[in-house]
Amino acid sequence: KEMRLVGLSNLKFLLLLIIIMTIQKINARPLIESDLEEVVKVITETLSVRLKKDHVPKTEFDEIVNRYSSENLKSQIMGKYFVVAEEKQGRRLIGVAGLKKDEGSSVLNRLTTFYVLPDYQGQGVGKQLYDYLYEIATKAGCRKLVVDSSPEAELFYEKLGFVKKRVTSKKLDNNRKYYNVWMEQEI
Repeated sequence: KEMRLVGLSNLKFLLLLIIIMTIQKINARPLIESDLEEVVKVITETLSVRLKKDHVPKTEFDEIVNRYSSENLKSQIMGKYFVVAEEKQGRRLIGVAGLKKDEGSSVLNRLTTFYVLPDYQGQGVGKQLYDYLYEIATKAGCRKLVVDSSPEAELFYEKLGFVKKRVTSKKLDNNRKYYNVWMEQEI
């Protein structure tokens, strides 16, 4: 019993230390054009891990990753608000997230292009990006945030207060199905 208590308090101490280190080492700020190359790396590295885990065929893998070239990304961010998370030491980008107007909305209300490097997931980076975008959305008069999430990110959004409304699927060229989870959060 004593070992369990010691182990538990050590675990709590380590979790607290990780949180403190993350808060001190990470900075969220608006994306600037000179970030695009590094943002592409964050997105493609994060996607690559997931696509490989899902055993996505190489041609489909290349097609998905190529959607996030610098030029494509530059056109995708027009009219949207994007933030990046960077390490304060070294200024390495480790996450990106965006906010755009959903169809029929007059305010920025839909989370988009939300990626955090795998080595930084579970350390509060995504939460910092979300908090930044939440503040922007509320200042813009948003009353409800929405996201079309991958099933893998569903739990992350639930922890932020989003509620699953529906699951949609899309059949890919190789007869595989891709699922999205539509989630909403009242503000």
